[in-house]
Amino acid sequence: MRKAAYALIFIGLIVFLYPYLERTYTWYCQQRLLSEWEDSLPATGIGDGTSDAVAEPPAETPSYPVKSIAVLEIAKIDLKLPVLRGTSAANLRVGVGLLEDTAEIGAPGNTVLTAHRSHTYGRLFNRLDELAVGDEIIVTTWDSAHRYIVTGTLIVEPDDISVIRGDEAEHRLTLITCDPVYNPTHRLIVQAELAADA
Repeated sequence: MRKAAYALIFIGLIVFLYPYLERTYTWYCQQRLLSEWEDSLPATGIGDGTSDAVAEPPAETPSYPVKSIAVLEIAKIDLKLPVLRGTSAANLRVGVGLLEDTAEIGAPGNTVLTAHRSHTYGRLFNRLDELAVGDEIIVTTWDSAHRYIVTGTLIVEPDDISVIRGDEAEHRLTLITCDPVYNPTHRLIVQAELAADA
C-alpha cells in the first residue's frame, strides 16, 4: 500500500514538473545551437556585417539532430533564436523553421520563417504581435547579416497561402505564427523588406 502511495506521489510530481522540465530542456537546446553557431564563425567579422569574406558551415556533428543555418534577432522583443532548415516538429520545438520552397535568407523572393507562438511570455514567437512598421529584424547567415525592416502585419486564415508567395523583384522576409496565443484559429503574419543599405 505504501509503495503504491509513493508511486502515485512520484507520478504526480512528474506531471506537475513536466512543463518546467520541458521548457528547461528546450531552452538548453536553443542555447547549445546558438553557442555552436557562434563558435563556428571565423574571427573575421562575419555575422556582424564588417566582413566580405565567405564562411563555410562547420563540418562537425552538432549536439542537436540538425544544425542552425542562421540566427534570427529582433531587439524590440528581446528575441534571439536559431534558424533551422525545415518546419519539422523537432525544429519548431527549439527554434525557427525556414519553410521549404521559399527563398533562401537574403536571396530574391520571399523568405518565410515560422515558429510556435508559445504560451510562455517571451518564448519563441510569443511577442511577435508587438512588432510594428519600421521595426528592425536581423537574420545572420554564415556570410553576412541581413537587416530587414517591418513593412506590415496582418491576420490571415490558416489556409491562406498568398502570404508565402514571392516575387524575384523583391527581397521579402515573412514571419508566421499562430494567433491568438490560446486556442489559435488564425495566423499572425509579419512582413519585412531587406533594408536598402543591406
